[in-house]
Amino acid sequence: MLQYRSGPLLPDGMMPNIVYFFDKVFWPQREGCHNLPAKHLQYLAGSGLSFTVVLLVQSHEEALVPPFLKHFSNVDIRTIRVREMGEPLASRYAILKKEHTFASMLEANRVAANHSRLQGEFAQADIFFTNYVYTAPFLRLVPRHCVSIVETHDLQSSQHTCLLRGLGPRSINVGNPEGQELYERLFSEEIDLLDLFDFVIAIAGDEAETMARHLPDGKLTYLPPVLMPQSPTRDHFEPQYDLLFVGGHHLPNLRSIQQFYRETFVPLLKPYGVKLALAGKVGALSGIDDEDVIRLGIVENLADTYRLARVVVCPISCGAGCNIKVVEALTYGAAVVATPQALRGVNVDSSRLLVASDPQTFARHVMMLLDDPALLRYYQERSLDLVRVGHSPQRYNRLMKGLLSRALHKLEVRLSPRITGRVHVKGDAISE
Repeated sequence: MLQYRSGPLLPDGMMPNIVYFFDKVFWPQREGCHNLPAKHLQYLAGSGLSFTVVLLVQSHEEALVPPFLKHFSNVDIRTIRVREMGEPLASRYAILKKEHTFASMLEANRVAANHSRLQGEFAQADIFFTNYVYTAPFLRLVPRHCVSIVETHDLQSSQHTCLLRGLGPRSINVGNPEGQELYERLFSEEIDLLDLFDFVIAIAGDEAETMARHLPDGKLTYLPPVLMPQSPTRDHFEPQYDLLFVGGHHLPNLRSIQQFYRETFVPLLKPYGVKLALAGKVGALSGIDDEDVIRLGIVENLADTYRLARVVVCPISCGAGCNIKVVEALTYGAAVVATPQALRGVNVDSSRLLVASDPQTFARHVMMLLDDPALLRYYQERSLDLVRVGHSPQRYNRLMKGLLSRALHKLEVRLSPRITGRVHVKGDAISE
């Protein structure tokens, strides 16, 4: 457990107050990067520091609140409803969020900054810990001494260029001047916004390298998501699907699976009797109507679905951030065949995975696994080994300890002219 060892920073014996803000209810939990907010809560709960969780809840998330509060019953959570802003602000916020463009997400939080309850909570923050660059408008609500930390999750300039143009940063650089111009404009704006925060967290390694080249030294921390390997327990599961793809309604999922179906599955795998299962909304939205493609829809138990599949395919061709499909598949010990783009941001040695950049290589890897049960089992076990090395709780704890130590030190430096007789917080202000 972490403990703050230098005594209270603030007057009247108060401990520094961390406000952790999230603009949606991160429930139900999923593995990998989507599970990181819960990991932050768990870590802060054991830190010895005072913290409050503030959630901004939209009307469609109301049913998620009770199970979320029950699961985190030991945490001080303030749920603030968007509807409490009153009209027309609440409607304006919902419309902007639904547009989901770079500009609209920023504008939505400019609107939310008018919420009196948010203003009251943020005014109490000594350390403001939040997610996504779009929360930059809230920085005007925190005290001047407050230290701010933002977790980027994805490079949003890459994400939105992909959504609008159907391309990733690499392909934009190669052959689409209009897309390249859009990406560069959004990236420049994103870096300027990130620089408003005191500390920036990146959870994808390649994006951490990109941001580090444009942000001041010491501002960026690369913090891979924690992955807890799950026991496959396949002895009780008779495989039902040769191939499995898991995806939601996200546009890169749809485009990628449609391309995989046309260029790889139909000409190179289907003739050998291979069956493909699609889990999530991607099946219904893909437009694929084929007796050899099983559309599972939204499944209740994703773990069992992974265990029922022989091979998990991740033929992603565009996107940003840390790919949750690969993260989950590795966590459940699945044998994975993926494109290089699908492995972006995953902190594992890609040379130890089956990676393919073209349909022929992709199909060859798939058939090799389907035809050799011993080789299939070998790659299932290798997935779990890679997770243990690159995404361990020990690494997360060490990096978070260092980040909070630096944040506490910066906080005391800012307060020191107003507080006399205090012991300065050094780099080891918190320790295990």
